[in-house]
Amino acid sequence: MARLGDGSFEWLRECLPRLTRAATQADRELVWADESRSVAVSRDPDGRLELFLPGERLVASIKVVSDRLSNHEWSFEDGATLSANRLQFSDAPHFDGVVAFLCAELLENGVRSDLGAAFSATEPAIALALERVAVGTEVLVGLAGELSLLDGLTSRVGPAGCKALVRGWMGSAPSARDFRIGTVGVEVKTTSGTVSKHHVQGLHQVERGHADGGAPETALWLLSLGIRWVEPGEGGTTVPDLVESISRRLDADDRDMFLAMLRQYGGDAGRGYKHERDKFVASYSRPFTMRFERMYDMADPMISLPRRGDLETYSDLDIDSLSFRIDLPMRVHGDINPVTGWSSILGRLVMALDSD
Repeated sequence: MARLGDGSFEWLRECLPRLTRAATQADRELVWADESRSVAVSRDPDGRLELFLPGERLVASIKVVSDRLSNHEWSFEDGATLSANRLQFSDAPHFDGVVAFLCAELLENGVRSDLGAAFSATEPAIALALERVAVGTEVLVGLAGELSLLDGLTSRVGPAGCKALVRGWMGSAPSARDFRIGTVGVEVKTTSGTVSKHHVQGLHQVERGHADGGAPETALWLLSLGIRWVEPGEGGTTVPDLVESISRRLDADDRDMFLAMLRQYGGDAGRGYKHERDKFVASYSRPFTMRFERMYDMADPMISLPRRGDLETYSDLDIDSLSFRIDLPMRVHGDINPVTGWSSILGRLVMALDSD
């Protein structure tokens, strides 16, 4: 099934939100941007938009674009085939307008007559769109993980403990730690993947430092959370649900401080989360469930990562500028490291709060 457009942004912007998900991986409903059938858009079974460019195999020069670009032979119901390049986008809400714009740009850049040149001219805009969604999704995933921990902890303590916990959450404020729980530091790393693979923004995130007031940290825990996005009606929780749950446990002053920190956290549009404004926004109200919870003791010598002492001999290296990815195993040290499961993790951290 296919629909033909007039090549205008306005037509596409009106049409794409009504484009339904494919019933199976083998089926697609195509919307052709123009009568020459040079650009098409579909939505896959997971709700992600796809942009099709029929013709010779394209080679992207920007990595974020090449990661989403493929070329396949596609079959129609009447037996005809089509060789086309496919760009896969996120299922981030409100992305229909971005894809409509990119289609219009491709047409404006002459895709009807020269696919390669039009693609090259449009590729920077495609990359910008993909990077923006990637950053927004990363921020949302991180916020979901940190609020999940704060919600779990505040559900286990009284008013004094809630005050200490919400004041020990750093949010997006510049800090060496996501959470300060007494003299224990907690880094929260959240992924929508299936393994504990995370981006680390500096050595300070993987080695003990100093708590507030200058006292040495007695422990550093890295909490690795895996979340899975689910469809509405399939259960799960949302960022607004967590904000409401946490807020109910706080007194007025702490609630105001908590909501103010949320507004600074950032978001998929470069703005913070303002609860009364954003609690019904589709991106924030997307439900998720936990896939796994693992809390690693980063002082364990069996975790093999670079340490500050290993690098201090490099006099020309700015050690604090380093960032890297870590891939932590499911088991480091028997049943001791990591601590697994919400109940055990929350219990361990509440003990640290009680001992302060």
